[in-house]
Amino acid sequence: MKTKTNTAADAELLVESVERLLHGLGQYPRQLDGLRVRVPHALQNRMSTLLKEPWIFSPWFDLRLRLVPLRVWERYLAFVHSSMREPADADNLIGFLRQLSQQVSLDQYHRWDIPVTLADRLGIGGSNRSIVLTVGRFWLEIMPSRYWQQLLEQTLEHVREALGQPDPDLPRQ
Repeated sequence: MKTKTNTAADAELLVESVERLLHGLGQYPRQLDGLRVRVPHALQNRMSTLLKEPWIFSPWFDLRLRLVPLRVWERYLAFVHSSMREPADADNLIGFLRQLSQQVSLDQYHRWDIPVTLADRLGIGGSNRSIVLTVGRFWLEIMPSRYWQQLLEQTLEHVREALGQPDPDLPRQ
């Protein structure tokens, strides 16, 4: 019989195994087929067993969706909860995530169907089919390509500021 300690240790090992599978994978520009996103070959090759299992599409801040393997969903929620300073805010966020998240599975062509309500939240679909799939700690993220570009530009700006380098687009004196 498993003890509570073993169950917690098992959950942590599971999270670590997902982290190892995702480690080193980058970002993948994708074009939606309707509201379907095809899993990149690199993910298919490395995560073939895990991809056969259900996943959870969950909203996240700004214009991002997170894809979390169902087997680590509760651990993910605990991670999100523990990363927040205010317990009441954490409880509200977890309630929001539970309410709006949806379980999905890959189809035979290695595609996930993005739930309409979550796609609408990001403003993707229709003529806006360009997205980026990125790798998080033990989850994947989907965001519109234009948002990904904004994040990159903001990051580069912060790096320049930290290094004391001028913006290359500004005229030099």
